[in-house]
Amino acid sequence: MAGKRFAFNVQRTLVLTTDDTIFQIRPATNQRLLLERLIIMGKSNTATDTPVEFELVRQTSDGTGGSSVTVRKIDNDIASSLNLTVEQGDYSTEPTDGGDIPFNLYVHPQSRIELVFPFGREFVIGSGERLGLKAINPAQASEFVFQVEGVE
Repeated sequence: MAGKRFAFNVQRTLVLTTDDTIFQIRPATNQRLLLERLIIMGKSNTATDTPVEFELVRQTSDGTGGSSVTVRKIDNDIASSLNLTVEQGDYSTEPTDGGDIPFNLYVHPQSRIELVFPFGREFVIGSGERLGLKAINPAQASEFVFQVEGVE
Protein backbone atom coordinates (compact mmCIF):
# COMPACT_ATOMS: atom_id res chain seq x y z
CA MET A 1 0.00 0.00 0.00
CA ALA A 2 1.47 3.33 -1.10
CA GLY A 3 -0.19 5.32 1.66
CA LYS A 4 -1.99 7.83 -0.56
CA ARG A 5 -4.53 9.65 1.65
CA PHE A 6 -7.80 10.63 -0.01
CA ALA A 7 -11.03 12.48 0.79
CA PHE A 8 -14.37 13.11 -0.87
CA ASN A 9 -17.69 14.81 -0.10
CA VAL A 10 -21.20 13.95 -1.24
CA GLN A 11 -24.29 16.07 -0.64
CA ARG A 12 -27.69 14.40 -1.08
CA THR A 13 -31.35 14.97 -0.48
CA LEU A 14 -32.69 11.59 0.57
CA VAL A 15 -35.66 10.12 -1.28
CA LEU A 16 -38.76 9.69 0.86
CA THR A 17 -39.55 6.11 2.01
CA THR A 18 -37.01 4.49 -0.30
CA ASP A 19 -33.76 2.68 0.52
CA ASP A 20 -31.15 4.87 -1.13
CA THR A 21 -27.44 4.18 -1.76
CA ILE A 22 -25.65 7.46 -1.04
CA PHE A 23 -22.28 6.38 -2.40
CA GLN A 24 -20.24 3.28 -3.20
CA ILE A 25 -16.45 2.92 -2.88
CA ARG A 26 -14.43 0.41 -4.94
CA PRO A 27 -10.67 -0.09 -4.67
CA ALA A 28 -8.61 -0.66 -7.79
CA THR A 29 -7.76 -4.25 -8.78
CA ASN A 30 -5.30 -5.91 -6.38
CA GLN A 31 -5.46 -2.98 -3.96
CA ARG A 32 -7.31 -2.35 -0.75
CA LEU A 33 -8.48 0.81 0.97
CA LEU A 34 -8.46 1.84 4.60
CA LEU A 35 -11.42 3.93 5.66
CA GLU A 36 -10.29 6.33 8.40
CA ARG A 37 -13.25 8.65 8.89
CA LEU A 38 -16.91 8.98 7.94
CA ILE A 39 -18.87 12.12 8.83
CA ILE A 40 -22.63 12.42 8.33
CA MET A 41 -24.09 15.93 8.77
CA GLY A 42 -27.77 16.82 8.54
CA LYS A 43 -28.83 20.21 7.12
CA SER A 44 -32.36 20.42 8.53
CA ASN A 45 -33.69 23.24 10.69
CA THR A 46 -36.71 21.24 11.91
CA ALA A 47 -36.39 19.71 15.37
CA THR A 48 -39.34 17.36 14.83
CA ASP A 49 -37.74 15.52 11.89
CA THR A 50 -37.38 11.76 12.35
CA PRO A 51 -33.84 10.32 12.63
CA VAL A 52 -32.60 8.55 9.50
CA GLU A 53 -31.14 5.04 9.61
CA PHE A 54 -27.86 4.57 7.72
CA GLU A 55 -26.08 1.30 6.92
CA LEU A 56 -22.47 0.88 5.90
CA VAL A 57 -22.89 -2.27 3.81
CA ARG A 58 -20.74 -4.53 1.64
CA GLN A 59 -22.33 -4.68 -1.81
CA THR A 60 -21.97 -7.30 -4.55
CA SER A 61 -22.85 -5.23 -7.63
CA ASP A 62 -22.26 -1.70 -8.91
CA GLY A 63 -25.87 -0.82 -9.63
CA THR A 64 -26.87 1.24 -12.68
CA GLY A 65 -26.90 4.99 -13.13
CA GLY A 66 -24.57 6.22 -10.39
CA SER A 67 -22.41 9.24 -11.15
CA SER A 68 -18.71 9.57 -10.36
CA VAL A 69 -17.49 11.54 -7.34
CA THR A 70 -14.34 13.67 -7.40
CA VAL A 71 -11.84 12.15 -4.98
CA ARG A 72 -9.05 14.45 -3.75
CA LYS A 73 -5.55 13.56 -2.61
CA ILE A 74 -4.90 14.92 0.86
CA ASP A 75 -1.11 14.74 0.43
CA ASN A 76 -0.16 16.41 -2.87
CA ASP A 77 3.54 15.56 -2.38
CA ILE A 78 2.81 12.03 -3.63
CA ALA A 79 3.07 12.15 -7.41
CA SER A 80 1.07 9.04 -8.29
CA SER A 81 -2.66 9.36 -8.88
CA LEU A 82 -5.49 7.76 -6.94
CA ASN A 83 -6.99 4.59 -8.42
CA LEU A 84 -10.15 4.06 -6.41
CA THR A 85 -13.65 4.60 -7.79
CA VAL A 86 -16.47 6.36 -5.94
CA GLU A 87 -19.99 6.73 -7.32
CA GLN A 88 -22.93 8.56 -5.79
CA GLY A 89 -26.65 7.76 -5.86
CA ASP A 90 -29.55 8.43 -8.19
CA TYR A 91 -29.17 4.82 -9.25
CA SER A 92 -31.82 3.55 -11.66
CA THR A 93 -30.97 0.08 -10.31
CA GLU A 94 -29.66 0.02 -6.73
CA PRO A 95 -26.43 -1.89 -6.02
CA THR A 96 -27.05 -5.36 -4.56
CA ASP A 97 -26.31 -5.78 -0.86
CA GLY A 98 -24.24 -8.77 0.19
CA GLY A 99 -25.91 -9.05 3.60
CA ASP A 100 -22.78 -7.93 5.50
CA ILE A 101 -23.63 -4.73 7.41
CA PRO A 102 -20.61 -3.77 9.56
CA PHE A 103 -22.21 -0.54 10.87
CA ASN A 104 -25.78 0.62 11.35
CA LEU A 105 -26.61 3.98 12.94
CA TYR A 106 -29.32 6.61 13.25
CA VAL A 107 -28.65 10.30 12.59
CA HIS A 108 -31.08 13.13 13.26
CA PRO A 109 -31.35 15.54 10.29
CA GLN A 110 -30.29 18.43 12.59
CA SER A 111 -27.21 16.65 13.94
CA ARG A 112 -23.82 15.31 12.95
CA ILE A 113 -22.06 12.03 13.67
CA GLU A 114 -18.45 11.16 13.06
CA LEU A 115 -17.04 7.62 12.88
CA VAL A 116 -13.28 7.67 13.35
CA PHE A 117 -11.33 4.45 12.89
CA PRO A 118 -8.05 4.78 14.85
CA PHE A 119 -4.63 3.91 13.43
CA GLY A 120 -4.25 0.16 13.18
CA ARG A 121 -8.02 -0.35 13.38
CA GLU A 122 -9.09 1.32 10.13
CA PHE A 123 -12.03 -0.17 8.27
CA VAL A 124 -10.61 -2.32 5.41
CA ILE A 125 -12.20 -2.47 1.96
CA GLY A 126 -10.50 -5.40 0.23
CA SER A 127 -9.57 -5.86 -3.41
CA GLY A 128 -12.68 -6.63 -5.45
CA GLU A 129 -15.04 -5.47 -2.69
CA ARG A 130 -17.61 -2.67 -2.80
CA LEU A 131 -18.66 -0.69 0.24
CA GLY A 132 -21.81 1.41 0.16
CA LEU A 133 -23.51 3.82 2.51
CA LYS A 134 -27.30 3.48 2.40
CA ALA A 135 -30.15 5.47 3.87
CA ILE A 136 -32.88 3.05 4.96
CA ASN A 137 -36.45 4.15 4.30
CA PRO A 138 -36.26 7.78 5.50
CA ALA A 139 -39.53 9.17 6.90
CA GLN A 140 -39.09 12.54 5.19
CA ALA A 141 -36.94 14.08 2.47
CA SER A 142 -33.83 15.32 4.32
CA GLU A 143 -30.62 16.87 3.09
CA PHE A 144 -27.30 15.50 4.35
CA VAL A 145 -23.60 16.04 3.65
CA PHE A 146 -21.22 13.07 3.81
CA GLN A 147 -17.43 13.35 4.16
CA VAL A 148 -15.05 10.42 3.86
CA GLU A 149 -11.30 10.14 4.42
CA GLY A 150 -9.08 7.12 3.91
CA VAL A 151 -5.84 5.67 2.58
CA GLU A 152 -5.24 3.87 -0.70
